[in-house]
Amino acid sequence: MNQETLRHFQQSHDFVRYSKKNERQVWIVLVITALTMIAEIA
Repeated sequence: MNQETLRHFQQSHDFVRYSKKNERQVWIVLVITALTMIAEIA
C-alpha cells in the first residue's frame, strides 16, 4: 500500500467515523443502492 493510498484510506476512515454520528441514513441508502445494482447485474 503506497503513501497516497494510505492517506486516502485514512481520510475515508475519518469520514466514516464522522458520518456514523449524524449521517447513518446516508450509509443505509448507499448499501441499499449497492445491493440493488448487484442484483440487477446478477
